[in-house]
Amino acid sequence: MSPDVIEEADDFQDSPQGWAQRWQAELSVAREHLKNWHAKGRKVQAVFRDEREAERESETRWNLFTANILTQQALLYGNTPTVTVSRKFADSADDAARVAGTMLERALNSDVERDGDSYAEALQYALEDLLLPGLGQVRIRYVAELERVEGREAVIAADGRVLAEAVAATERKVYECAETDYVRWEDFLWSPSGVWHETRWVAFRSELSKTQVRERFDTEELIARRGAPCANSIPYAANKGKKDGKKADPWSRACVWEVWDKDSRRVFWYVEDYHVVLDWKDDPLGLVGFFPCPRPMLANVTTSTTVPRPDYVLAQDLYQEINDISGRITLLQSAIRVAGVYDRTAGAIQRLLTEGGKNELIPVDNWALFAEKGGVKGQIDWLPLEQIIGAIVALDSRREIAKQALYEVTGMSDLMRGQAAVAGTSATEQSIKARFASVRLQRRQDDFARFASDVQRLKAEVMVRHFDDASLLAQSNLEYTNDAPHAAQALELLRSRFAQYRVKVKPEAVSMQDFAKLQSDRMTVVGGISTFMSAAAPVAAQIPGSLPSLLEMLKWFLAGLPGGADIESVMDGAIERAEQAAQQPQQQTQPPDGKVVAQQLKGQQELAKLQAETQADLTRIQAETQADEQRERNQMVYNVREAQLKQQISQAGRVEQAPDVPQGGV
Repeated sequence: MSPDVIEEADDFQDSPQGWAQRWQAELSVAREHLKNWHAKGRKVQAVFRDEREAERESETRWNLFTANILTQQALLYGNTPTVTVSRKFADSADDAARVAGTMLERALNSDVERDGDSYAEALQYALEDLLLPGLGQVRIRYVAELERVEGREAVIAADGRVLAEAVAATERKVYECAETDYVRWEDFLWSPSGVWHETRWVAFRSELSKTQVRERFDTEELIARRGAPCANSIPYAANKGKKDGKKADPWSRACVWEVWDKDSRRVFWYVEDYHVVLDWKDDPLGLVGFFPCPRPMLANVTTSTTVPRPDYVLAQDLYQEINDISGRITLLQSAIRVAGVYDRTAGAIQRLLTEGGKNELIPVDNWALFAEKGGVKGQIDWLPLEQIIGAIVALDSRREIAKQALYEVTGMSDLMRGQAAVAGTSATEQSIKARFASVRLQRRQDDFARFASDVQRLKAEVMVRHFDDASLLAQSNLEYTNDAPHAAQALELLRSRFAQYRVKVKPEAVSMQDFAKLQSDRMTVVGGISTFMSAAAPVAAQIPGSLPSLLEMLKWFLAGLPGGADIESVMDGAIERAEQAAQQPQQQTQPPDGKVVAQQLKGQQELAKLQAETQADLTRIQAETQADEQRERNQMVYNVREAQLKQQISQAGRVEQAPDVPQGGV
């Protein structure tokens, strides 16, 4: 079918040439759709780095945008992520499901802590892209290293009997991992859509040299599928002289797009303006959502478009106003000096200004005339400093108003930047201000945690679908635990029912939380447990065997409290011990009266011991909570102070670059 009658993707020929025509059209439309956003993203990065034209280098800027971004980075990403895996049904008797979740959680966390793992670094880069251009993205890549296992010929006896069958040469997997790759915001395209789940395809750009293209796409198999080699015929672009650090090198490179098409569940490798695709494969990972990347972090999108809008654009007028006012204040400050004009004919005045020293009197000819003209005051007119200083005071006041307006728009208060409170501000006002800013930041914290969780969920799915049993066991180290007997059944359960497991990175696991709220949540849990235990103790003493049921009620109560899920494992152990203590009398035959009394005493002792152990656990949890809060508080202060020092160093660097004074002085 000719291109002028093509109305949908299915109208293109199902061939390397037809696929090339389709992706040429798709990528061109997507790039045009994102053209304005790409331009704004590059501008925002230049503002963050304070890059400006040479003729404007001397202007004064406050760079509040840079300070706000550094503060948000410290608040949103302050800890190495930890992963939790929970099963859909927390049945106490389902040991295989519990062990499967533990195995997957240990494997994911050990992978995060592995030397050379890029997960934490990729999250940091993606967060920076979210805060500046407005889009953060990473992708998952399955890597497997194979070694060749030589085969052997059949062994045949002299009488013709086959003593050993022939074995063909095979390949054996010696290493495998699920790598997390950072995707630069300009190297990511997707089909235009209103909301993300409507996206039909995503594409990742790689810049490859001619040698890399030849090694990857000019194998004998691919040349036979395409019909000709491509390394010497695809278009290359010269990068020499470009300012972009990723592209500024002396070699020409080809922009190869790796396109994941959800409709056909195929992956295509294509260079724009080339007549055929370089390679194509059927769904290589077999993921439920097909795409090897999570839903990206997008700034300020609506349900009408997935094109992000950078935060800076929404407040750029206020940032520019503050910079303009700062520049005017600097100009006025440079004009403040002792200067004026005097009567040229008054020689005494000239001598007073040029020759006058300490305690020296200068004679005046015709004193009567000099006095008639008003003396020294009548002969000199000084520069009007009052008007200049008044203008500076007015501009400074206007700048403070603009700063407050900027705070209202961005939500970044002085308290969040680690600055001291303004004199006269009450503690209540500071608390409200901090809480308001924290609430506005919470949504972004949740989205960042959602993104980190989606990445780990993709890694978990790749592990479950492609890793060997030995690799999963080695990464989880489960064979050396008490759960080793359930390992085989747990592996089978993971591969058959992976959808029943929730892989999550909690917001407090990656970000600097609201410490007041965190402490309040934990104290609520501890207080609720103490109150419940005080009320339940008399009931447990009066009704033997009721303690397990009471503890189950306490566990249900904790599930509804913020932070209560963190100590459910402690409650599981307490319930198990209580059930064992309650079953001991039932396993005995009917004893005489004396033995009944002794058994009751023993049960009371077990109950007292259980209560003491539970109280000890609560005390330990409270102590660990306070220690964690202090450590996180110290880390937050350190991160904010580090961001301030970086800003001060950056400003000091610009001062040091001022022109040197010529030799000999002024």
